[in-house]
Amino acid sequence: MFDCYRPQRAVAHFVRWARKIDDVRRKAEFYPEIDKRVLFKEGYISEHSGHSRGATLDLTLVRRADGSELDMGGPFDFFSPKSWPSDKSVSAQAQKNRALLAAAMTRGGFQALRQGMVAFHAGP
Repeated sequence: MFDCYRPQRAVAHFVRWARKIDDVRRKAEFYPEIDKRVLFKEGYISEHSGHSRGATLDLTLVRRADGSELDMGGPFDFFSPKSWPSDKSVSAQAQKNRALLAAAMTRGGFQALRQGMVAFHAGP
């Protein structure tokens, strides 16, 4: 698990950063192909995060034997269509790993929030 509960004050700070269009110091690392002005519109950032309710978490799969992360085709918190499960520009192995995670989440009672995005919510 990378990220789970996040206080609303942290979300508010993130929102302030996102609105500072001229602050692009981390663009190459976290959103190289996205114009910062569309981060809200495209759903990468929200003023009201499920993290603040303890209803959202960011996770990946790891190998039980050594704890190494499976290849998901990109880094954690990467704002890009390449992060979406439907993206085919990542390796075949990363596509399989993404499908494995999605299937495990579905088996656990989670449902996809939006087709293509890596977002699930618990049960009905």
